[in-house]
Amino acid sequence: LSQQAIYNDGDFQLVEARVIDAQASMEAGKLTAVELTQKYLDRIAAYDKATVNGDPATALNSIIEVNDHALQDAAKLDAEREQSGPRSLLHGIPVIVKDNFNTADIATTVGCKCLDGFLPENDAEMVEKLRDAGAIVLAKANLTEFASGYSGQSSYMRSSNAYLSGGESGGSSAGTGAAIAANLGMIGLGSDTGGSIQVPGAYQGLADVYQSFGLVSREGIAPLAGDQDRGGPLTRTLDDSVIMLDLYAGTDPEDPTTANADAERELSYAAALDKNGLKGARIGYVSTIGAGT
Repeated sequence: LSQQAIYNDGDFQLVEARVIDAQASMEAGKLTAVELTQKYLDRIAAYDKATVNGDPATALNSIIEVNDHALQDAAKLDAEREQSGPRSLLHGIPVIVKDNFNTADIATTVGCKCLDGFLPENDAEMVEKLRDAGAIVLAKANLTEFASGYSGQSSYMRSSNAYLSGGESGGSSAGTGAAIAANLGMIGLGSDTGGSIQVPGAYQGLADVYQSFGLVSREGIAPLAGDQDRGGPLTRTLDDSVIMLDLYAGTDPEDPTTANADAERELSYAAALDKNGLKGARIGYVSTIGAGT
């Protein structure tokens, strides 16, 4: 990234902040991971269950469970930054994880109450790589039960659209999409078999990378269709998505489909970002979608 020399001692603005913005403020000593994590926890508490005129169908309902030790994790990362510097661009960054990724310290339910309280032995490979990079698992996000459709309905709740209360969030990564669009976390992790990242991304104006099958490990993600499943980012900006992809793309011995990933992956996907990439492009806006349009 051209902005890798990061330092900004101005006031940090949370809403719509990018990873690079948070890192710049933390490097300048204007923000800590604890403060950033608390800001997002406060937004989850304030907005995730809020309704319009008391109608429960209008609640965002994006989060199944908040990580009750997120602040402790953040404090450790702050101390580490002070002592030895950041591990990566994701050091101290809160991430919202779809609840079909194994997390050893937070229940993994795949959206079904039949698995309520289930704790896997290990993190999914993608989650492990994000944590190794210094990311903080902030919460587990709602999804269509067993990731089996676009409804956003789990045994726990139905996720709503961040821009249209009660509207479709898109599935199956409905909770991750809604939470990131509503600024309840900085970056999000979803999974896709046939549109489960692309649909909530499109419905809520998010950036996502639907990377080639076999580039990223499926280990620890509850399967739907093994020859199509893949995890991936849901973020508000493309640079945040490729920062994540740079960290977890690669060969994993636990997933044979990634055998050639190290050989096929780019040295840096972030290096391909071009701030003038849309210069001269024409963008169409569809105001309504329905019969005859």
